[in-house]
Order: sequence, then structure tokens, then C-alpha cells
Amino acid sequence: MGNVLDYADRFKAGTMPRHILDDAVPDKLEGDRTGGGGTDVAQSFQRGDEAELGAHLAAELGPKGDVVCAENRVWLFNGASWAMLDDEDLTRRALTYAGQRVRIAKPGAPDTFRRIRLSSTAAKGVVQICKVHLHDPNFFAEAPAGAAFANCFARIDGKSVAVEPLTRAHRVKREHAAPFNLPTNAGRPESVDRLLAQAWAGCDDLDERVRYFWEWLGAAICGIATRYKDTPLLVGPKDTGKSQILHAISVCFPADSRKSVPLQAMSNEYQRAHLSDGRINRVNELPARELLDGEAPKAILSGDPVVCRRPCEKPFEWTPRCAHVFAANELPPSRDAALLDRFVLLACANAVPREQQDRALPDKIAAEAPQIVAAAVSALTDLLLRGHLVRPQSAHAAASDWKLNGDAVATWALECLEVSDKSTPAMELYEHFDEWRERNGHTRMNTTNFGRRLGALGLGHLHSNGKRWRVLIRPHARRAGSAAWSGGQRASE
Repeated sequence: MGNVLDYADRFKAGTMPRHILDDAVPDKLEGDRTGGGGTDVAQSFQRGDEAELGAHLAAELGPKGDVVCAENRVWLFNGASWAMLDDEDLTRRALTYAGQRVRIAKPGAPDTFRRIRLSSTAAKGVVQICKVHLHDPNFFAEAPAGAAFANCFARIDGKSVAVEPLTRAHRVKREHAAPFNLPTNAGRPESVDRLLAQAWAGCDDLDERVRYFWEWLGAAICGIATRYKDTPLLVGPKDTGKSQILHAISVCFPADSRKSVPLQAMSNEYQRAHLSDGRINRVNELPARELLDGEAPKAILSGDPVVCRRPCEKPFEWTPRCAHVFAANELPPSRDAALLDRFVLLACANAVPREQQDRALPDKIAAEAPQIVAAAVSALTDLLLRGHLVRPQSAHAAASDWKLNGDAVATWALECLEVSDKSTPAMELYEHFDEWRERNGHTRMNTTNFGRRLGALGLGHLHSNGKRWRVLIRPHARRAGSAAWSGGQRASE
């Protein structure tokens, strides 16, 4: 890894050797006499415009195959992985062309020269032309699936994992390479096994949960978790092991590849750009209020291409390989059933008293990171042979309850309405629902959508002096609404 950093540092300092591609070599002149009579062996350009300088910069960065532009960034290879050069580095390099010579040919007379004038804006234009010459948008998207370590690359090979030397062909970003060796014949780490057994003690499907954890973690480490469209969601009160499980997952990934982008922020193209450099996205809490419908979060959790953009830069397309894991004390409601289907609920109900908590556990887990990774990669073989993750039985039941609670109208109707031969005006029902949904943290809904959701529940209606539904509001629900209006949230408005 030191070679990569050295290569990038030499580039920033302007001392990198120049490797000039044949099709972009400006003339080099010898014999340009200086005032002192010496010979100045100097670089000169034919035009000195952004197009020529951009082609020259692309050629200077390195020999063909050692430099590429992907995800709107320029990357350099040196022996192990690909290191990123940000636009500021490239702009500084482009500005070194200011003051260099442009040849002016005059028929029948000796050539003369002028000096290049280059503003910061023009230098940025040179960088953009350089990127055009190096453009390969699918370079990392088409990289082999697997994980890089200090001693090898674990590559997904059909239904098995092949361990081989790390090469240029693996297209590994520097920040995605683990700094430790991948152990061989390593057993399950005691700290994690004990943690999972404690967090899920008493669960009828403990073995299923543990197997799911290890197989999913292996897929996440090797960058294929999005294939299975499964995102673990740890649910439970404080001190039930959720944070420690997140920590055990995080230590398996290089520090620079760990992100924490909340679900609701994934609709922001700048946040997606930040996430594009990650291999694991771990978020300690979901929002307490209703999850809004969003195509971007669903696409990212499923590995579908999305458009990202960094501030002041052009958009680029990203095919997500980043795995995600979330934790929550309580489940927020959502009307988006497709979004809820992406999550696998793993309840953590066993609170550990403070006097029994192991304060050294995070350090023990971090020390066992290589063994955790080895155990997860080993478990991945079963997943590859089977072709799909097996969700624990408890996760199916929890998901059904979550979907019911996520449908605000259905939950309200189940709690507050009773079918009757009598009827209630549509507006009266809507006003009662609006009070209920505010007390329970649901997003506001207009009357049109409310009517559609009632209709989807199969409730009968009639038109008599306005629309009426063949239901009555239960007496206890009316009393609860009145109490909230007079002495609760409404009274404070």
C-alpha cells in the first residue's frame, strides 16, 4: 500500500516521471538558444489550448492501463490497488503548464515561441479534457466480485470462493483493501458467537439467525450482498447488543470504506456520491416518523444503478455494491411495501444489565477482525451453493406486523372503526383519522388518497348528501380523539 501512496505523493509534488503516449506527444525541441548562449532542452506545444494540454496531462499521468477515469475521478494503479487523485491535485498539475512555450511556425523564417497563459478556470478545463481521454465509466462496476486483503484477493468464482494473488485485473480501490491478511483454517471467533447467542437467547430460530448473519456478512464483505436484496435491521431497546453487532460487522471493512448514510438521505444525489466510495453502510437509527416513499433507497438497497453527483461536478452513474445494515429501537411506519420487503427484521429483546456489560468487548471484537472475516467468507460458500439467503422464521412474522402497522389507514381502521348498516360522512372520518395519524407520527395524507385507501380495504360506501362510508367510529376512539384535542397535542397548538 505504501507504493500507491508514494506514487500519488510524487504526482502531487510534480516529480512523477513522464510517460508520454505516442499519440499525444508534443514536439520536444533542442537548441532553443538562451540569452547566455546555452542550450535549453524544453517542452513546447503546437497550440497550447485546453484540448492539447488535456491530452498531454492524460499522457503524463502514467502509461496506458495505469490510469483511468471512472465515477468522475482519476485513478492511478501501482502494484496493488487504485489510488484516487482528486480534482485539486489535477488542477495544480495543469497549472504547471502556465509559462511553457507554444511554437509559432513562420514559413521561410525560424520558429518563434510564446508563453502559455493559464487561468484557474482554464486549468479546470484542462482537467476535464484529461478525464475525457481517460474515460471508462464502467471500470469499477465491471470489476470481479470479491474482497481484497494484504495477502490475497478472495474472488467469487461461480458457486465457490477462489483465493488468489491481488492483481491489476481485480480493480480494487485503495480504500477498499483490508490492511490485514486473510487467515486460513480460522474457526468462529468466540467474542462474536457469544454476542449473537446473548442477543438472541431464547429465540426459537437462534440457529437460523446465526446462519443468516454469517452468510449475509460473507456476501457483504465480497460485495455481493445487494444481489440478494436483503438488508438486516436490528430492532430492540437499549443495551440489547444492537450496537455491538453493528461494530462486529464494521471491523470487517477498511476504515475508509465505512459509511453512515441514513435511509432518508439516499434520495440526495450528493449523499449517494459519498456512499459510492463505501463497502458497508451502517446506520444506528431509522427515523422515528414515517419512511417516505422513495425510488432511490430501494434501488440502492437492491444494487440497481443510480445517478450521483459531487458538489460542483458532473453527475455519474453508480452501480451499488455497498452493503447496508440498520438498527432501530422502534420500527417507523411506511406505506411503501416494496421498501419494507428489502429489510430482514432481527429482533434483539435481551437487555444486558449495566453491571454485566463487558466494556472491553469492542476491543476484543476489533482484535478478532481477521477471524471474523475468515469465518464469514467460509460461510459464504453455503450461500453460493444454495443461491439465496434463508430468512429466519421470526423475520417473516415481524415483517407482516410491520407492514400492517406501516399502513396508517388500515391500522387506524382496525383500531377505530366498526362495520355497520349505518354510515358516517367521509369528512368526519377523515378529520378523525387526521387527529389519530398526528398522535401516532404518520405523514399527513390528503382526502383523495385517504378515500382510495379506505376503498382498498373493501369498506362499503354510498352517496347521500355527500359521500358516506358504511362504518362507525368506535366510542373509545371518539373519546381518545376528544381527549387529545382538549388536553393533549391539539390543546398546545
